[in-house]
Amino acid sequence: MEFNQTLSIFTYGFLGAALLSLWINKKPIIWVSLLTTACGFGLLSHRIEFVGVLLIVILGGALYSYFNLKIKRILKSTLACFIVLFAVVLFHHLAPGFNNWKIISQVQLSTDSVPYSTYLNFDKTLVGFFILLWGVQLSQSKNDWRNIAKHLIPLFCLGAMVMLPASYLFGYIRWDLKVPSFLAIWATKNLLFTCVAEEALFRGFIQKELIRVFEGKRWGAVAAIIIASILFGLDHFWGGPKYILLSTLAGLFYGTIFYRTGRIESSILFHFLLNLTHITLFSYPALIQTS
Repeated sequence: MEFNQTLSIFTYGFLGAALLSLWINKKPIIWVSLLTTACGFGLLSHRIEFVGVLLIVILGGALYSYFNLKIKRILKSTLACFIVLFAVVLFHHLAPGFNNWKIISQVQLSTDSVPYSTYLNFDKTLVGFFILLWGVQLSQSKNDWRNIAKHLIPLFCLGAMVMLPASYLFGYIRWDLKVPSFLAIWATKNLLFTCVAEEALFRGFIQKELIRVFEGKRWGAVAAIIIASILFGLDHFWGGPKYILLSTLAGLFYGTIFYRTGRIESSILFHFLLNLTHITLFSYPALIQTS
């Protein structure tokens, strides 16, 4: 194994550990130590650069200020817009200072599916990390997890019965039972570095803050779920109109379970389980579109 590859493993290992530590204890001595270590290995492996560290400080400072400082409404709204735009830039890797690690490259899982590649993303993961750190109450008790399971099981079954036939009718997937050789790596990456980040932003920040803005209005919660879902769909523009529509539809389920439980873990798990069903039971990531 190359030395730089070993450094990269430590980089993302400590980043994942920093993220998971939030469910154990949010004391600064723990998460600061783990995140700093991740950044240190990131600098050594060139997965991040000093400008990337500066952007981490800016992102963390913006989210800390939003959730912890008393600021005027107009400034708070402006800061919220800045955070969302900054998050989108990081989600789509448009900011300098990050050299994300490509762990799967151009693998064709089915003869009629598009080749699949994926990265471990330091920049995108940071968005979810800081939102969960300062803006979301994480589940701690057995009652919290029981409540999540009580809502997750029936709603996931309903969501799968809607999402999978819709994807099939759109010509996006077909039945293809398989267990990819890299499933364990994919599952770890998808759960920690994709689902957590996306749910933190679109449900833990955007939807939750919209519900606060619409507080007292009869339609407020529904509007917040719909708006967050549409934005979530648009964030998947690279997949084309069908993927935007399917992502928006999925977002409605993620938003609904988050609203019902009040726990971000419910939408994270729903999101992950749907993705896991997709990769193991159907063509992945999508069928080759023929005109």
